[in-house]
Amino acid sequence: MAGIEFESWHGDGLVLWALYERPGDGPVSKNVTVLDYGPVEEHDSDLIEAMRLHKLVWEDD
Repeated sequence: MAGIEFESWHGDGLVLWALYERPGDGPVSKNVTVLDYGPVEEHDSDLIEAMRLHKLVWEDD
């Protein structure tokens, strides 16, 4: 696995990573050791911030 670190064009001191797969990498690289995932709640502060940055809003039912 290889990658680069770069600053987000959204500013706010956000640092992002782009990771590149290599031939022979499995579905999850052995170099990625912490896998933390689960459902995202509507009121999650990170989700709200990401939606604000990308000017996204919930569709009304």
